[in-house]
Amino acid sequence: MKFLCVMVLMMFPLEVYAVDCAAGKVKRLQPEAGGNILIFIENQNWHLLGNSKDPGVKEMFALALAAQAQDKPVIIRFLGAFDCSAYETSTPAYMLRLDA
Repeated sequence: MKFLCVMVLMMFPLEVYAVDCAAGKVKRLQPEAGGNILIFIENQNWHLLGNSKDPGVKEMFALALAAQAQDKPVIIRFLGAFDCSAYETSTPAYMLRLDA
């Protein structure tokens, strides 16, 4: 029984990896008809902020708008392996932070 428990636990990662992209100013925001919201941060590329129907995405969008209006940098976080410099619009952001 112990062997079975150990084998089951080994199948699940014990740690969740997250990537914080470098702080940068919001250059462009693009809400789309289907509800997806894209964001372009300086020295990065287009990323998916999320779908406006998903929890927390409207709040991240509001923060991105405020940061853009105030010319303040933000930090965006994605779960798993993520290349911040690549055009990637399929993985939604996990977190957006104002880097004041």
